[in-house]
Amino acid sequence: MQAFQTVSDCMAVLFQDIHDQRQTEQALAESEERYRSLVELSPEAIVVHSKGKLVYLNPAGVRQLGLERAEQALGLPIMYLLPPETRQLNLEIMNQVNQGNKSLPPLEQTILRPDGSAIEVEIIGAPVLFQGKPAFQLVVRNITVQKQAHQAIQESEQHLRALIEAASLGLHQYELLPDGRLIFCGANPSADRILGLDHQKLMGLAIEYAFPTLRRTEIPGLYRQVARDGEPYFCEQIAYQDQQIEGVFEIHAFQTGPSRMAVFFQDVTEKKRAELTLRESGERYQRLFENSPLGIFQASPEGKVLAVNPAFARMFGYDSTEEVLATSNNVATDIFFDPNRRAEITGMVAENHNLKSFENLYPRKDGSPFPSTLHLHPVKDAGNRLLYFEGFIEDITEKKQAEEKIRDLARFPEENPYPVARINREGVLLCANRAAIPMLASLGHQIGRTLPPTWWDYIKPVFESRQTKEVEFTFEARIFSLSLVPVLDEGYINIYGLDITERKQAELDLRRRIIEIEALHAVALAGTEATSTGELLERVAEIIREKLYLDHFGVSFLDDKNKMLTLHPSFVPVACQAVVRSL
Repeated sequence: MQAFQTVSDCMAVLFQDIHDQRQTEQALAESEERYRSLVELSPEAIVVHSKGKLVYLNPAGVRQLGLERAEQALGLPIMYLLPPETRQLNLEIMNQVNQGNKSLPPLEQTILRPDGSAIEVEIIGAPVLFQGKPAFQLVVRNITVQKQAHQAIQESEQHLRALIEAASLGLHQYELLPDGRLIFCGANPSADRILGLDHQKLMGLAIEYAFPTLRRTEIPGLYRQVARDGEPYFCEQIAYQDQQIEGVFEIHAFQTGPSRMAVFFQDVTEKKRAELTLRESGERYQRLFENSPLGIFQASPEGKVLAVNPAFARMFGYDSTEEVLATSNNVATDIFFDPNRRAEITGMVAENHNLKSFENLYPRKDGSPFPSTLHLHPVKDAGNRLLYFEGFIEDITEKKQAEEKIRDLARFPEENPYPVARINREGVLLCANRAAIPMLASLGHQIGRTLPPTWWDYIKPVFESRQTKEVEFTFEARIFSLSLVPVLDEGYINIYGLDITERKQAELDLRRRIIEIEALHAVALAGTEATSTGELLERVAEIIREKLYLDHFGVSFLDDKNKMLTLHPSFVPVACQAVVRSL
C-alpha cells in the first residue's frame, strides 16, 4: 500500500508538470501570435536578417521597398539594400553589434530599393532568435519626407539668410527677454553701410543703450509689442540723430519667432528731400500756373480741355476758369477761331517735332478774334506715351500794333521834312531820306561812299561812348541840330536832323534883350548913386562899354526941367547911340 501511494504521488506530480508545460507552451504560442500580429500590422518596416541575408519582411517593409510580396526580397544579402560606398562601414558596425550582442542605436541610413530608387530611413535593431537561430531584427522608419522637408527648410533658411545679407535694406534683430528688456542680437551688412557703424559692438545691448535717441520715442515700446504679440509695425518717416547717426528712416518691424522680431529699414533722407523739393516745385508750378500772365491750358490727345489758368479765362473774356471748363469741351471748336487749325498744328508737329510755336487767331467769349502765339508742349510718361498737351498762349495784340507802328515808322523817314541818314561803323553813308540829299550833296557826300574825316571825328566817339550826341550844322543860312543815335546791336548810327534856325534866332534875341535889360537896370542904379551929371555920364558910358560891348558910342543927357541937352565928351555922330532919360 505504501509503494502504491508513492507511485500515485509521482504520477500526480508528472501530470502537474505536463499541465504546467502545456500552459507555458500555450502562453508562449499566444505571445508569439500577438507579437507576430504586432509585427505584421506595424506601420514601420520590420526586417530580420540572419547570417547576412534577409529572412523576414513585414508588409510595411514590402511597401517601403516598393515590392508586391515579401518573397521577392527574402534571401537577398542585407548589404544589397545599402549604397556601395556605405557597405563596408555598415558591415563593421554590424559585426561590432553581433560580437557584443548589443542593440543597434538609432541610425540614419540610405536604402536602395530593388528598382534602384533610394529612400532615407532611421534604423534601430536588436539581436533575436528567429526560427530557433540567431538573427538580427531591424525596425526601419521611412524619414524621406522629413529629410526632404528638413533640407528644404535648411535651404530656405540659407536662401533667406543670403537674401538678408545681400539686401539693400538694413536689418536689425531683437529678442524680448522675460524681464522685458529688448536685446539687440544681429544686423546685416547693409545696416553697417547705411548707418556707418559696426553693429558687433551693439550685440547684447538693450535697445535703449544701443540707440540712445530712441529712449525719447515710442519705438522701443512698439518693438516690444511686435515681438510679444506679432502685430507688424510700419512707419514711413522716423528722424534719428546722435553722435554717429543722422537721417530720416523708413522702418518695417515684424515678428520672426516667439519673443523675437526684426526691423527692415532704409535711409529715406534724400527721398524725403526729393519729395519736399518735388512738392515745392509743384507748389511753385501751381503758383506760376495761377499767376502767369500767359494763358495756360492742358488738353487730352483727343482734344478735350482738362485745365486752364486764370490768365486764360481773362484772355478769352470769361469770368472764371470754371466757366471756361463748363463751356469749352473741344480745343478745335472752342479755343481755335478756325476749327481746322488744331488739325493743321498737330499734323505739322507730327512731321517736325522741333516745331513749338504757332501764331493763331482765338475767339473771345463775345466772338471777337484776337491774335496770339501758341507755344505747344507734349507731356509724355516714362514709356514715351503721350499723356496730354500743355499750351501757353501769349496775346500778341499789342505786338501786332507795335509792328504796325514800326511799319509806319519805316515810311516815316521819307515823309519827314527834315534830314534823316544812317552811317555804319566804317563811316559809310548807308541811306538818307529826300530831305537830306541836298545837304549831303552840298558837302560832296553820296550814299554808299565813306564820309570825310571831319565827319568821322563826330561819329567815332558815338560808337565808343554808346551815347547819343548832338551836333549843330548850318546849311543855306539854316541851322540844323543833328542827333547822332547809336544802334550798336545793328552796327550803325542814325542821324536825325531838326531845323532849329528860328529857335536859335529866338535864343539870340532873348539873350540881347536880357543884356539890354541888365544895362538899363545898371544905368538906373547909377542914376541913384551919381552926385553930378558928369559922374552920371561917365558911369553910363562905362556900363555901355561893359554890357553892350560897343567901341564907338555917344551919350547925351536931357534935362526935362531946363530943357537942356548935355553931351558926354565921347559923343560923336555914330551909328549906334544910347539916350538915357533921367529919372
